Amino acid sequence: RLTIHKHNKKNAERKITKLDYCEYMVEKFGSRAAIFHPKDGKLSLHTTYLVDNRHDDNKDSDDLCAQIATKICASLYDKEKKDFKHLLWQHNVLRLAQWKSVAAILAGIGSAKMSGDAFIKNLIVQIPIQIARGVHNTFQLMYNGEDDQTEYMKSGAVDSYSLCKTIRFGAYDGLIKSWEGDIKIVTSMGKQSTGKSYMLNHLFGTKFDISGGRCTDGAWLSVQILNDTLFILCDFEGLGSFERSPQEDMLLATFNSAISNCTVFKCENRFDRSIEDMFNNFQSGVKIMRGSKNCFAGELLLVVKDIVDTGAEAAVEDFERHIERLAQESPLIKNEQGKKESTFFAVQMYRNGLSIIPYPPLANEKFFVKLNTEIEPSVDDITALHVGGKQFLDHIKLIMSKLHIGDWAAMSDEHAKIRIEELRAVLKNAVLVGATVPP
Repeated sequence: RLTIHKHNKKNAERKITKLDYCEYMVEKFGSRAAIFHPKDGKLSLHTTYLVDNRHDDNKDSDDLCAQIATKICASLYDKEKKDFKHLLWQHNVLRLAQWKSVAAILAGIGSAKMSGDAFIKNLIVQIPIQIARGVHNTFQLMYNGEDDQTEYMKSGAVDSYSLCKTIRFGAYDGLIKSWEGDIKIVTSMGKQSTGKSYMLNHLFGTKFDISGGRCTDGAWLSVQILNDTLFILCDFEGLGSFERSPQEDMLLATFNSAISNCTVFKCENRFDRSIEDMFNNFQSGVKIMRGSKNCFAGELLLVVKDIVDTGAEAAVEDFERHIERLAQESPLIKNEQGKKESTFFAVQMYRNGLSIIPYPPLANEKFFVKLNTEIEPSVDDITALHVGGKQFLDHIKLIMSKLHIGDWAAMSDEHAKIRIEELRAVLKNAVLVGATVPP
């Protein structure tokens, strides 16, 4: 025990304990997913406290341990107005003299019925995987979550078709490929340190990395299965940082908008020069990836942070005015139907439209409430552009390979090439035995 005299308390440094990590865990990650979670659902958390009671009274130890969860949740509610009514945090106290086996530690944990298949899927989605990053003005591919370029060199891929067959997403490949239903893709984007990852985690219960500075490098992927829909969640590095060039920002933003059904774009509470420069930079990616109905077909949710109710209307009007000006300043082009349309990035890269959502600051009581009242309806209404995991994997990996090698040919040509090569690969078996797989 450390005794601090009264006159030294002000200058004393508090030692970080393991209990601080418990508080950090429930602070940074959601107590439950805000979107499509059962209304009466509970997230179960169990903690076993090992107590050295040689110098403490047993009753005192039990009482102190019983207060930990309550005090942590109360502290976070005071600081952030984060509600933990959906968190079922249980505990048991085990004294060192009673600790004879791991079974003793697990004795207080209730059992839950789950199939082996469901357990493996649930385990996989707990760990996001990095799939790409911007390096030296290029779009660099990851291999099974690692920066292993030797695998791509060994493949000898010389075009986007052969390269896309080499890209690997680790265990997510098998999970996504086995899915036969609807697939929706939700992504994050915005300036560095605006809380993109934090919002995505609390929306879907994902575990993307969070910190006050730059914490996301490139593009990361996770998955959530909600009812009969597979949600692909992609968290992107903050734009406009010193570590990335405008070219790298443009490539990551192009990839984001090309694959997304709904992009949550978080920005500061005023439309300043940095936001305008960011939007103008996106113009460079407008001509990339044309020719696929599933590219650039999403909606852009512009979430303006730290806006209280009294300033919401003025903030929306300010952003609308600036965005309308940028759209009018953008040159016109003829589309495939021969009609003139703006080259403004929001028109070209988000065909399903743009919405502006003023959002309260973190310490405001409405911060978490609006996840359900403002963000959830927008995500709920998006149309699934992919049915079946194989179709989605072919689509996203083809886009990644084209960005990597700088192939700006029409996507429709590449999809046709993929289908031809797939048919060619199974043609021999189809003719010989009447099946498209080896006998």
